[in-house]
Amino acid sequence: MPDVVFLIHGMGQFSKDWELPVVGQLRDFCDNYSKPGKGDFDERFQFIAINYSLIFKDILTTWANQKKDIESLTAQVGADQVGKLVSWIADENSVEKNFFWSHAFDVITYRLLPTVRDAVQVRVAAQLFDGIKDLPDGSDWSIIAHSLGTAVCHDTLQAWFTQPLAGGGTLGQRTTPYLVQMVANVSRILQDQTNVFESDVRPGRACNFYFTQVHPLDPFTIIKTFLPTQWPGPPHPERYYVKTLEHDFIQQANIHDLAHYLRHPDVVIPLFRCLTFATYVTQDLEAKYRSQFKLHGKLTDPDLIALRQNLEDAGINIPDSWTALLTVWNRVEDLMSLAKGGVNGP
Repeated sequence: MPDVVFLIHGMGQFSKDWELPVVGQLRDFCDNYSKPGKGDFDERFQFIAINYSLIFKDILTTWANQKKDIESLTAQVGADQVGKLVSWIADENSVEKNFFWSHAFDVITYRLLPTVRDAVQVRVAAQLFDGIKDLPDGSDWSIIAHSLGTAVCHDTLQAWFTQPLAGGGTLGQRTTPYLVQMVANVSRILQDQTNVFESDVRPGRACNFYFTQVHPLDPFTIIKTFLPTQWPGPPHPERYYVKTLEHDFIQQANIHDLAHYLRHPDVVIPLFRCLTFATYVTQDLEAKYRSQFKLHGKLTDPDLIALRQNLEDAGINIPDSWTALLTVWNRVEDLMSLAKGGVNGP
């Protein structure tokens, strides 16, 4: 039976089958650069997409109709920012006019409103349980989480591993993910009551392996970067993998995009070696992929220069606070206008 790999999306609205382009990209990699070659991917893996974005859509609909219940936001993020948010909500064309406020809304409500945070975690946990409850004993399952989904993944696993179930015990103590892969990890900036460096979501406790990679120009992850030097000793440090990607790895305007991260050899190769075995991607195949991999993709030099400058500007003077995400969104809107061929949601 194939090993289950869950995909947890990031910010924004995601429809059914949102995962198909990402899974297709991973399949293409394995077809061309794994030792077993074409066909092994679908025999070895079952990817299951988790979707929690409808919770935020339902809230938006409710608030747009009622325009109330926002006093707690005013107290915590300030009347000016809430005023912008309310104006955006009341505008029926707001998603088209201001793409990033839709994503900021997800982050704000998840971080500030316990009822939203709990609802998201319950929905994610239910989907995880549905995907693993019938697996044979000894089967492995893993998680690839992205952006806001990294915080959701952390919080859900922490609750799953530590909170008692009816009748005693915790589900997490009986079944934990083999690998937790955090892509564009924002769990530190969105942490609430549990410090992510002190939680149970670490190798040897709520998971076997923990991978995370960061891009030095990704404006969403540099505010409070998740780095191993700041993690006071997981039980099994050899099972923790972190990589800071090259400064020049820019293949598209939205470098925060999940697929963009997963194309980099320092992300995709360790991922599949961990999910399978060390020689699943042999040294020769790794060398082949790295030789063919273009840090700049198909971008021309003028495009690359403009994108890098905008990304560098987006990271200037960002305060060490989760509210800085709002500033980031405003700054990168101009950057996104440089993208060609459409915009992918983070």
